Amino acid sequence: MPKLSELAELRSGNRETWHYNISWKSRGFGGRLGAAHFVDVPFSFYALTLGQAKASIGDAPPPSLAEAMHSAWASFAKTGDPGWQVYDLTTVADPEKATRTLWKDIVF
Repeated sequence: MPKLSELAELRSGNRETWHYNISWKSRGFGGRLGAAHFVDVPFSFYALTLGQAKASIGDAPPPSLAEAMHSAWASFAKTGDPGWQVYDLTTVADPEKATRTLWKDIVF
């Protein structure tokens, strides 16, 4: 199964594609989650105070991150543009290049 960065790379040759990576490290579960899957969801929906969200992100998540993410997702839903650069490996930073190329030929 292809990874998200692979899908973005393949799709970016045919149409506008956006990709993001959240690196904010959750304080939920004693900080053991780090920047895990789902950590972005409470920020995207500006739902920082919901019980399930608090368990995942902790008691004091940064509201500024929620404002920025919610704004980007709302903009994307409304206009098709989240407000950041279209994904293109020739022009954007590729912080996961080593990982992406390491797993390139691995088939799951």
